[in-house]
Amino acid sequence: MENEFDLISFIKQTFNPSKGEKFLFMIDDSSMERRELVAEWVEILEEDKTLGIKLLPTLDYEETKFNNADLPDKGEQNDEEVKIVDALKEADIVWCLPKFSATRPLSILKDELNFRVGSSPNFDDEMLDGVMLGDPKDIQKRGAMIKPLLKDVVSIVFEFASSHKVEFDVRHVDWKEDLGFIHKNKGKGLGNIPFGEIFAIQFEGSLLNYLVENGKDKHVKEMEKFYEEKGIKLKDKDGIIETKTNGEIPVYQAEGLVVYEIKNGFVTDIIGHSRIAELQRKKLAKEPMWGYIAEVAFGLNSEARSDSFSMLEVEKSSPHFALGNATHIGGFPTPFDVKALAHHQDFALNNPKIRVGKLIYKDGSEKIIIREGGYVIFDDLDF
Repeated sequence: MENEFDLISFIKQTFNPSKGEKFLFMIDDSSMERRELVAEWVEILEEDKTLGIKLLPTLDYEETKFNNADLPDKGEQNDEEVKIVDALKEADIVWCLPKFSATRPLSILKDELNFRVGSSPNFDDEMLDGVMLGDPKDIQKRGAMIKPLLKDVVSIVFEFASSHKVEFDVRHVDWKEDLGFIHKNKGKGLGNIPFGEIFAIQFEGSLLNYLVENGKDKHVKEMEKFYEEKGIKLKDKDGIIETKTNGEIPVYQAEGLVVYEIKNGFVTDIIGHSRIAELQRKKLAKEPMWGYIAEVAFGLNSEARSDSFSMLEVEKSSPHFALGNATHIGGFPTPFDVKALAHHQDFALNNPKIRVGKLIYKDGSEKIIIREGGYVIFDDLDF
């Protein structure tokens, strides 16, 4: 008999709810199929006698139109208008399943309102037959194997089959895990569903330089204080230490290849003839922070589909990077001048494949972790 997704076991394992905790599903109005799936889950939880949770009325809200946008002020529960903040205030556990990611706003609100949250942007029921069946123990084993290798790493180099090459500057960064633990008083109280990655921001010296050059004195002071409290120096005797994230990142997107030219941690040009490339060039011209390198990460879920319509699933299948806002993963609050273009967008690094991926250490030594698109460090758990 084939494995089937077990909602009760999944919630118990992922959220580890205590008896009496209040559980809230949160969903936007973008997909009838997703709403029907959540309604089915509500029925299952209403009948369940084992978890001991109190199920709150599902919180519905209007689609936000882009990833990590601010949530609307109001939504609905039981067809009655409510303030979203008030609804979240009642919950201990939130599982959010919108079209566009709400991770950034929820990561802020969870600390203010004291709830933990699973974030599932663009979730579809096909995931229940694939990525959601990924063995958490295997995912966590991969996390335990790669985490020590990242200690003392100063940069990550990816050489692509297309002959492009990029180097990510990860000096002094804190690698974070998203391995399926959204437990009370454990971890950061927020995780993606499906899960399975380890991720970090880049070294942010060039962001400070950008703020200085653009006369953003208030942000400069805030950023200097932010990193002073972390004990990380962004300056030396010669001035600001520039970020050394440089190179070219190729990503096939719908209509063709898009190549991001990177200099000192920022996208400086976007090469490609597709409508997507043209639209992104226009956004970059209006807002340089749109092209800020926000994240570099390693997907660790072998069941994740690389051809899924959901980037949340795709990113778990391979190394990936993100542009835009790095706030919710530990970076300085990214100062967008054009608020409508504030975003955090992930891109999988699987097409063209990574021919060689390697870690560069402080002492100059190297370790290859990827060959021909696959990991080579997890023994029998390689994929």
